[in-house]
Amino acid sequence: MKSLEIKDLNKLKITKVKNYIIYFEYDNEKYFLKQSEKHNGYGYDDCITLNRKIYVNKNRYTLEIIYDKLIELSIYGEFVSKNWNNKKGDTYKNFDKEYFVKRLEYYGICHTLFKNYVLKLKEEEKRYDNKIKNAEVKVMELRYVKYNLIYTLKGEIENVN
Repeated sequence: MKSLEIKDLNKLKITKVKNYIIYFEYDNEKYFLKQSEKHNGYGYDDCITLNRKIYVNKNRYTLEIIYDKLIELSIYGEFVSKNWNNKKGDTYKNFDKEYFVKRLEYYGICHTLFKNYVLKLKEEEKRYDNKIKNAEVKVMELRYVKYNLIYTLKGEIENVN
């Protein structure tokens, strides 16, 4: 299985975007990132697949699967961001290619020129996750103290009567 490495944003061209699929070209090769469902024996799970089209002739091609993983993501929600600085309207030139490529790297779909950026982002994310866990533990401790205080006071009031 061949992997995709995106090292130059100028070689990336977005050709079509739908809610569940993004077609793009990189370095004169055609790819598409697709959200679909796979049967797991009990029901269906969301899946993200990156395919490369390998042309046999002008009208026929085969698909090479580059990435295929069960991930609950929305293609449009996770990978599409538009640059609204362009006042000509909604076109593929407005598509934020840098954001798209960073998200591909973040989810491990392909290797990109933003690898170090994404690694730093994930480290920062872990730090915040740890802060959140510590805060949740503190909240639980405070709730326990509050619970004990309420029932201690309730017992004291009942003893007075």
